[in-house]
Amino acid sequence: CRRVDVPDIIRLNELSWEGVRLLSQTGALNPVNLECIAFDQVLFNHAVFSSVNLQGVLFTGGQSSGVKFEGGSSLRCAVFEGVDLRGVDFGDSDLTGTLFSNVDLSTAKLTREQLEQAVFHNSELPKGIPSDVRIRTLARK
Repeated sequence: CRRVDVPDIIRLNELSWEGVRLLSQTGALNPVNLECIAFDQVLFNHAVFSSVNLQGVLFTGGQSSGVKFEGGSSLRCAVFEGVDLRGVDFGDSDLTGTLFSNVDLSTAKLTREQLEQAVFHNSELPKGIPSDVRIRTLARK
């Protein structure tokens, strides 16, 4: 993943999307496209994302506990920075290149493949990860 600054990025700050359900009526054939949006201090508790394209999305601060990603939602190259991710279920989402920085994933549901796809920095990982799972981390500065 290469990160680029997009001058016309949509920024959604300090909103409450608590309990919202975003889904595509045509599923993975035509996902809801939220690519490259920045969510700063947004409340997503118990929201459901089904067949949603969240590639390159930036989540900073805010709360997303109990969120569910399903239907092949893509989080490729997304960034979660300082977000409350307790109890999040990443379902069958693609986390290739997704960065988790300063987050608590101890109660999140991640598959073995997702753990190997993502990158972690200063984050608490789920309990009971098998020792043969290859976890990628960023060095602390």
